[in-house]
Amino acid sequence: MGRTRRNVLAIVALVGAGVIGCSAALDHPTPRDAEWASREWPGTTIEDLAHGRTLYVDRCSGCHNLHLPAEHTPDEWKGYVAYMVADARLTPGEQTAITRYLVATSARTR
Repeated sequence: MGRTRRNVLAIVALVGAGVIGCSAALDHPTPRDAEWASREWPGTTIEDLAHGRTLYVDRCSGCHNLHLPAEHTPDEWKGYVAYMVADARLTPGEQTAITRYLVATSARTR
């Protein structure tokens, strides 16, 4: 195996480990989070929030380190996600899912 290929594989492994490590630290949604989110997005389920968490990890960690939900207020998260829509090429559904997850899980610490 050539040196360049080994270097590429090492970089891929490091990035993958970083994503796994970072996603493990992210809060998983709870029934209370779903209840809180339902105030703004009626009918929100834990599964909806879990989907938003997965999208956050998949779509955002490729470009920058993930921030923990508790690092920002719910209103700040709405603004940050809205700001990143174009750069991350998020669909409206992905934007809503990620926003719901971050807003709901950040609200639990407030």
